[in-house]
Amino acid sequence: MKIYRGSFWSGDSVHSFFMSYILGLVFVALLVRVEIDFSCLKIMGMLLVLFAFPVCLLLFSEFYVIELDDALVVRNAICPFWKKKIYFKDVVKISVVYLGGYAVPYMRIIIDKKRACRYYINRVKRKQLPELVDSLRKKGIDEDARGMDMLK
Repeated sequence: MKIYRGSFWSGDSVHSFFMSYILGLVFVALLVRVEIDFSCLKIMGMLLVLFAFPVCLLLFSEFYVIELDDALVVRNAICPFWKKKIYFKDVVKISVVYLGGYAVPYMRIIIDKKRACRYYINRVKRKQLPELVDSLRKKGIDEDARGMDMLK
């Protein structure tokens, strides 16, 4: 069993996420200090909607990979119950793509001709991506790796 995972604070999106929330909480605290009327509640509602969007983006980009002997488990770092176990015998092709810079690497797993899943594996350390690709090749899986030359 091999776990490809970085620490929670090593992700790019976590830092920008928390900074915006700290500034937003300061703004909301300043709004609460004034009289609350309908327009203030309207602004707070808009802030809630505005802050809900980055939370959803963060939830969909925080996956990491656990490689077992016969399967690959992709698990969310924030919601650990959100996981997918894929057996190597069912996999047709796996693509691991990293476009460089601030782009989030993703893994596209094609199970059969009609089903493909894409997981944004932001929790995997960038230095572990070539190691993940090499271990998938050793398992005999048809895989496509793009952008790994930037990491070597």
